[in-house]
Amino acid sequence: MSLPVTTAAGALVSAAVFLLTVTGALHYLTTHIPPSIIQGIQLGAGLRLISSGAALILPLAWINPPVDNRTTAAIAFLLLLLTQRARRFPYALLLFTLGLATSFVSSPAGPTEPIHVWHPRLALPDFAAPAAWSAALSQLPLTTLNSILAVTPLSQSVSTKTV
Repeated sequence: MSLPVTTAAGALVSAAVFLLTVTGALHYLTTHIPPSIIQGIQLGAGLRLISSGAALILPLAWINPPVDNRTTAAIAFLLLLLTQRARRFPYALLLFTLGLATSFVSSPAGPTEPIHVWHPRLALPDFAAPAAWSAALSQLPLTTLNSILAVTPLSQSVSTKTV
């Protein structure tokens, strides 16, 4: 999808979530959709992410190249498992920092593009594109269920104060 179509799809999903919130339909959905449905959708999304990650790791060799290999992925996964009980261990920050450092060190030819300041450009949404409406329609249930309805009970169970 082109940038204008993607921008339009995001704007359409945002507008739909806004309308659901303003009309009270989102609160209605929060109280009437069983948690097992939401958890099942989250499980399906998680399994899909796992299969996508496995598809990226399987073509790699076990040892060579020295950093980008299955052994490194296995060590990262093992570290994740070992730090699950350490609530304040910044696993994601550590892995991101190591990945960033590795990308600078392991590239013998240097970066493919020179490092420069990013200058954003305006992308006007293409609301007339059928692909934008199709993408928004397929993304709306995922956004509503995963990002909103699943987070509400989670935030209530983690929060010590009542809102």
